Amino acid sequence: LRELLRVGLPQGLGDFLDVATFLVFFAIVGRQGVVALAASNIGAQVSHLLFMPGMAVGIAVSSYVGRFLGGLRPDHARHSVYRGMLLAVVYMGSMSLPLFFLGEPIARLFTDNPAVIAQSGLMFKVMAFYQVFDAIGMVLRGALYGAGDTLFVSVVLGAMSVGVMLPATWLMALWIDPPLVGAWMGAS
Repeated sequence: LRELLRVGLPQGLGDFLDVATFLVFFAIVGRQGVVALAASNIGAQVSHLLFMPGMAVGIAVSSYVGRFLGGLRPDHARHSVYRGMLLAVVYMGSMSLPLFFLGEPIARLFTDNPAVIAQSGLMFKVMAFYQVFDAIGMVLRGALYGAGDTLFVSVVLGAMSVGVMLPATWLMALWIDPPLVGAWMGAS
């Protein structure tokens, strides 16, 4: 039970903090008005759809790393991380292309409001730029989880979320027009 808590508690707290950070992010976006919030909701739905396979690769890498490290094969563990990283980066990198070039048509699948479509198109361009970095983060997070190092991941995730992402979101939403683009730039 102690080992389960040593690994599971930091991971659970880190995942909770990740979700809580985005709750605050949406509170910041919501203060910018209904159009920004509607566009962000569209962005969240599309983003969740796109990163699920990347997250699945991160989970698979976690499993392989744990298995290979447990079998005293760190070379295989490292190789599985590199292969998973390549797969996730290629997939999520290719998903960034429709986000960048087809943002407004994607938004039209959700709404016919021209203001929401226009802001969504701009927001999708920002989202396109962080897809590859999101893939790298998911795979490395999975690799460290598989190695049993959940505390480091959670501490870094917490520090970056509270110390970087939220202040950057708030400040860039103030400095960049439209504020929605600034908020998503800060979050990325």
